[in-house]
Amino acid sequence: MISNGPPVCTRCGKEIRAAYDALLTCHSCRTRVWAFEAAAAPWQYRRSGQLAVRAFKYQNRWRIGHWLAQAMVEKACREIPLEFLTRGDIETYLALEFPENRFPPELPAMI
Repeated sequence: MISNGPPVCTRCGKEIRAAYDALLTCHSCRTRVWAFEAAAAPWQYRRSGQLAVRAFKYQNRWRIGHWLAQAMVEKACREIPLEFLTRGDIETYLALEFPENRFPPELPAMI
């Protein structure tokens, strides 16, 4: 499948062809109102990518779903460098990001 490579739209995740300006949003995102804030696409939705998604959705090829999900997880995940963060910074982040958490008190030190 053809991977979505930079530059990509910061809103919908589609590859932007001929992105010569500093504005990294595609024409669709500049002219429409979407029901989401942002998206990321691991590959272009054409040819083999389109065939794989359609086979999963409409031909009950459920095994493809695990592979599709893994590709989406890999695209969505990003590493955050932690060297410059203090334990207090990590505690604050965890409290804000997961307000109802029941993490063990030693978790920030482990991170």
